[in-house]
Amino acid sequence: LASVLTAVQFAPGRIDHHGLQIVLVLVAVVGLVRLAQPPWALTGAIALGLSLSIGLEQALVAVGIMLGVAMVVLGPGVPRASTDRFAIGLVGGAVVGSLVFAPPSRLVAIACDVFSLQHVLVLVGAGLGLFLVSRTPRPALGLLGPWALAGIVGVAAAPRCIDPYADVAPVLKEAWLPRVSEAEGILDVLAGRPGFALAVLIPAAVAVTYAVVAWIRSSWSTDGLGRLVPVLVLAFGGTFLQLRSASAATALGVIALGVAFVDLRGRLAAWSVWPRVAVMAVVALVISGIGPLIVGTSSSGDATSTADVVGSAGGCSEA
Repeated sequence: LASVLTAVQFAPGRIDHHGLQIVLVLVAVVGLVRLAQPPWALTGAIALGLSLSIGLEQALVAVGIMLGVAMVVLGPGVPRASTDRFAIGLVGGAVVGSLVFAPPSRLVAIACDVFSLQHVLVLVGAGLGLFLVSRTPRPALGLLGPWALAGIVGVAAAPRCIDPYADVAPVLKEAWLPRVSEAEGILDVLAGRPGFALAVLIPAAVAVTYAVVAWIRSSWSTDGLGRLVPVLVLAFGGTFLQLRSASAATALGVIALGVAFVDLRGRLAAWSVWPRVAVMAVVALVISGIGPLIVGTSSSGDATSTADVVGSAGGCSEA
């Protein structure tokens, strides 16, 4: 609730596809966490597929979730029904969502900035790997072989789409793209608007570090935060490419930050009430991004406002 970059996406009166994507990605993560339960595997996969059909901003998050799935199915394993349903839900959710939000012709055409043919091919390969993982004597090859082939086919089908703005006319790229704040990388934002950038970077560093340390301390178990490590790394890593992934990344980071906050509360249980409350309040301000946003804005004269945060985290406002 305190994550400022996520909260602004759900401000009263705001209608934007990023809010729906955040909800769907969070449902997909629940599906990853409860992958051993076939109904949740299906629900999470459908949510992930729908998110991709709405927009490709969270493509790296989707890759992270798929890596988390691979860690689980190649480690302790899950019932075949779970992997089968995840495969069906992933492809089905993306295709059905695309048919709902766009004409059918999109699925047989190549486009770089929307869900289209090459993305369908990649998801079909991902689903095939999930079907094969429990049906072959070499699960790793059964899973990762189709995934690698799907990636190669996807790139070969649309090599120009390595640049997501390849379909944008050069004159528009020059005149319009530099003015789109969400297309900036977080390091570019750090130079011009440090308060906003720190509100992303500091919670990201805390969330990823805590999740990795918890994973190591669990002897690399995927039962806890371990399966979320690739999700968090790629979600926040995406902000270095484009700021548009920041709002979903901070929402996902709250999962690890919430666990860290509860852990801290336990460690401070022996303290008296007011010192404990004071420390936890300061920590909450820092890891939510609110503190870094206020301090960075005040110290640098950065004129970041709530409107700027909304635009930068998900809209197409001008920088």
